[in-house]
Amino acid sequence: MTDFRLKDGTGTGEMAKVDDHGRLAVNAIQVSHEQHHSTYHEDLFTGSFEVVLPDGLETNLLFYKNTNPGRDYEFYGARLSCNANIKLGAYSGRTYSTGGSAPKINNMNLGSGNVPVYEGYEGGDAGDLALLTSDEEDFGSTYIGPYVPYVVDFKGGLILPPNKTFCMTATGSAATSVSVTLLFSRHSAGYKL
Repeated sequence: MTDFRLKDGTGTGEMAKVDDHGRLAVNAIQVSHEQHHSTYHEDLFTGSFEVVLPDGLETNLLFYKNTNPGRDYEFYGARLSCNANIKLGAYSGRTYSTGGSAPKINNMNLGSGNVPVYEGYEGGDAGDLALLTSDEEDFGSTYIGPYVPYVVDFKGGLILPPNKTFCMTATGSAATSVSVTLLFSRHSAGYKL
């Protein structure tokens, strides 16, 4: 019988371990997709959006458009909170008209200078972010109660290709404060895992 030896592949000369039943012993290192993007690609971002509802009508909370040619944005989740009951809506296909203010976008790898390329607005204190709704896709809505954080887990399944848009809306009583934090990264456009 031939003596078969499996080296560890790192050049150290160490051999792979086998347990007392003849099974290969393996130590695995698991890295989450988000941690991989933060550590290796330095492109895991968080965006903070806030709005104070001006009235009881639907108010645009946030608007995000991918203006990065050749890159898709992959959204992992959104964390929302409010100080009164709201109805939360999510849409694709709306376009920017007027108003709003620049959101706070940060790279989760604090040692990286990478920044996302996008067009983005939050509703702000005035709640004056106006979007055109001629060609939109409705992702549905849900109701959220006050002072209990609500998490929408996209699990990386919300992909925003170049020139596509995503927005969230809130409907509730006037003077209701709503905040959203998005977690997202970027890939080469059309990238498949």
